[in-house]
Amino acid sequence: MPDTRKVEIFQTVEDARNSLQAKEGKLITAQEARNKTAASQIPDDAKGFAYNGKAYLIADNIGNKEAVGVLLHELGAHIGLRNILSEGQINGLANTVRAWAARTDGSQEAQVAKKAMDRLLAAKTSPEHANDELIAYAVEEAFY
Repeated sequence: MPDTRKVEIFQTVEDARNSLQAKEGKLITAQEARNKTAASQIPDDAKGFAYNGKAYLIADNIGNKEAVGVLLHELGAHIGLRNILSEGQINGLANTVRAWAARTDGSQEAQVAKKAMDRLLAAKTSPEHANDELIAYAVEEAFY
């Protein structure tokens, strides 16, 4: 059974919206995200973000078949990996993704890493968050 303090599962998006409308929830609109503490830095097109150990998915910005990838990005990478890996291990994993992106062999790893690097550069992520974000993008891209 999933830990409902970290994630909630609903049958439909409408069920989730109805359930979370009156409380601090995991699935919120882009406007609600901008109004949240520390969320003023969240871009309008963000699909989700992690804050205080919780993953928030922004339903308005998630396309068909993207929800699981976004959940893995936010909860799996940003929250989960931070709970099990040291800073050195995070840095090493990010460097591995960078090495995969430099490959020219057309491997699945290279394709995923190149997409993750492209997204990292397009997002103009600050250097202090680049490793975390690169890993999270790679996790999300590997799902697709």
